[in-house]
Amino acid sequence: MINNMTQQLFSGGPGRSSATFVACHRGLLTMFATLLVACGSDSNDAVKPASNLHACELLPATEVSRLAGETVAESRVDVETTTMSQCTHSFESAVNSLTVHVRRSATPIGQSRQADADKARAEDDGTGYGKQFGDAIESGEDIQGLGTLAYSYEIGGSLHLVAYWDKQYSVWVWTKSDPDDKERVLQIEKAAAQLVIDKL
Repeated sequence: MINNMTQQLFSGGPGRSSATFVACHRGLLTMFATLLVACGSDSNDAVKPASNLHACELLPATEVSRLAGETVAESRVDVETTTMSQCTHSFESAVNSLTVHVRRSATPIGQSRQADADKARAEDDGTGYGKQFGDAIESGEDIQGLGTLAYSYEIGGSLHLVAYWDKQYSVWVWTKSDPDDKERVLQIEKAAAQLVIDKL
């Protein structure tokens, strides 16, 4: 169960609660996903309204419960703008969740995993997070048969999946991963991403 995986592997740092650590980690991932996709866009381009980009509707709690094998206790919209939407589905534990981030770009995105790694490093603001993400992406694995480009990578104890399609859409799915159950977690994330792709 995802619940067991995350409770074993995700605990707060010194002086911080698990819930606080998760919130900070989730915020960094949201910021990174936004910057990585946005860096391929021209601010002068017209961006279509994201009227259908409601992550909590594209990947509802019922589907997440079915995929994970346990009931979602809470679903919330983390962020929603004209070009992106992010939803987090939480299970019984505050540190146990699955997050989906969907974005539409005004310009073509999804060149290659290496290109994403290079962009992440280029966007490093001096904190080292960009370099860490870039290194993680570069050491990740490509996924066949999901969108036009898809790959997975691990960082901070989380298994991430990224998929691009139609040259302008991207979906990011992440949760905590158990090293002994990585393949099962990856299958859950692949199925979640495919559900989103099928609806857009």
